Amino acid sequence: MAAHQPLATETSIRLLRVHRGDSGPIVGTLRSFELHASSTPMYLPVSYVWGDPDDTVTIQVNGAPLHVLRSAYGVLQLVCEPSEFRDSPWLWVDSICINLTDDRERASQVSLMQEIYGNAEGAIIWLGEALPGSERGMRLMIAIADQHERKDRGSTDPILHDMQAWRDYYEVANRPWWRRVWTIQESILPKGADHTVRYYCGHTYATHRVIMRATVATASLVPKNVLPDLGVWSPMWCRRRIYYWFRGERPGQRISLLALLAYTSFSESSKPVDLIYSLVGCINDFDRALIGRPRYDVPYETVYTDLAMRWIAAHQSLDIICFAHMFRDIDSRVPSWVPDWRARNSPSTIRAAHTPLLVSQAANHRIGSLRPKDAMDNPPDCAVYAASGDRQPSVAFSEDYKRLTCRGLVIDYVDGLGAMVDGSDPENTIQVASLIAATSHCNTASSANIAAGRGPSEARNDIALSLVLDRRDWCFQYPASADFIISHLLTAIADYDAGKRARNFRIKEFRAWLELNGDFLVRGHGLRSVFRPMDFDYETVLRQSELEHAAWPLRRFTDVTSLQTMARRLMVTDKGFVGMAPRAARKGDVLAVLLGCSVPVVLRRNAESEHGDRYELIGECYLHGFMNGEAVRDDVYTVQDVVLI
Repeated sequence: MAAHQPLATETSIRLLRVHRGDSGPIVGTLRSFELHASSTPMYLPVSYVWGDPDDTVTIQVNGAPLHVLRSAYGVLQLVCEPSEFRDSPWLWVDSICINLTDDRERASQVSLMQEIYGNAEGAIIWLGEALPGSERGMRLMIAIADQHERKDRGSTDPILHDMQAWRDYYEVANRPWWRRVWTIQESILPKGADHTVRYYCGHTYATHRVIMRATVATASLVPKNVLPDLGVWSPMWCRRRIYYWFRGERPGQRISLLALLAYTSFSESSKPVDLIYSLVGCINDFDRALIGRPRYDVPYETVYTDLAMRWIAAHQSLDIICFAHMFRDIDSRVPSWVPDWRARNSPSTIRAAHTPLLVSQAANHRIGSLRPKDAMDNPPDCAVYAASGDRQPSVAFSEDYKRLTCRGLVIDYVDGLGAMVDGSDPENTIQVASLIAATSHCNTASSANIAAGRGPSEARNDIALSLVLDRRDWCFQYPASADFIISHLLTAIADYDAGKRARNFRIKEFRAWLELNGDFLVRGHGLRSVFRPMDFDYETVLRQSELEHAAWPLRRFTDVTSLQTMARRLMVTDKGFVGMAPRAARKGDVLAVLLGCSVPVVLRRNAESEHGDRYELIGECYLHGFMNGEAVRDDVYTVQDVVLI
């Protein structure tokens, strides 16, 4: 009898039970059950990494040979050990229980995965086979979690000081399971996950609770001279954040699809469409309905474009197009306004990952961000970007879905762009983009600007607020103070110039950036001339009590400009407006406010267009003075059709 008999209903699943045969090989039974029926036995879903699809082992299932992935075979061996599992449990193993040759069944079963894992009383997480030292690495993880929970910090487990154990822990934390996108929901959905989800590395396991505790305590306990890259723990940290957002107030309803796609942008999947489908079980009901039934019978670009169109219609917002700034692949086949979710990012900077874009602002209930627990709830006066005010989008899509026609206002054109530095190596800050000089009359003639009340202090304020996107915290909940920002930046400059030891690498990075951009002109005033410590009474400001919720401005500066975070560059327009542009922006690019979009965008005219102006979307931007509906209230700017391709 074939292992995969047709399933009776849309809510039927197959469960597997295995044991050792008389001669030693694994023998299994695969049976169909109704997922929600009371007669369905308790089962354990298995989360693992598929690995090479051609690397298989043959077992007997329902009396017939069945090829199973070698990675899944390791779990079956574990379950067959009496010392590990007293009674052979029913299992749900996707590559075995789903007929993967049937796209219709595959889509149906993927739609059920939230319920398959959510109804389970636990789960088996298979990190992989044991390697030399992996048991010691797992024991260290357990000791770290225990140390974190103990009130008495006096005596510690000796393994915490075992250098080899830390190296072994590094190997466990660096295993592919932590970076596979499907495994996120598989580890957090089961009931009572803290205690009933077990992470196995070979025969050694730790509970989900232990993993979460160890994750938060690792950074404070790890010997810095042992491990070269704490970024290895970033995927673990991400999972901890997602778990607490998912399990907190209103379980499962506080996470938006776009926030989770951004936060998991380091994760991997063999199928581009699964970067979306794998997250369905973790997001709110509204966004889950937008995704609909998984489709494996169409190209990924169809799925991505369809999602963007559905999101715009359902949320009455264009904010999703700003994610094309962050998710853009070299060989992309989607329009410039559609995020190409295949683009992957580094997992090493988690703090920046939770608010990677301006539209990820905390006040944006459609998107939001997976910010830290203490910033989870917004203050009553939460700051908000609303570039198009309360105007809703007016959109139309071409028949081939490649063009988006919307309404918007052209504000100005990019004139000058600042140089960029890479400060990821504290000992070697390097230039990665050259200064592009401003050449418009407004930016090269200082006397006219001073006469018009646009002197150096106004330029300094606009630049300072732009450098931190007018927010003093990295969750974008509180507006910035120009005096506060300028004071700290000038303190850093004064300390550096006086030969004092730099407090951290950010001072060196900012000083290098300032040196490269000293000749950057804003309304006739050079950056070097407006950022001189002797021209500003910064010491008086610093004697005031520090603003609550304020991050150090140097940290905000690196959040915004670093290549590892938001990668924005200082910009000035033909008319002297200041802002922060995407790294890909060029001189002459168009700056526009699109109706229904929270923030301004940078567009580029397409030279190949034969039917009027059509634009490529370059990305979102910060444009000082145009972040709160000013353009739509000003009669100077006219609403017009904007065609994105």
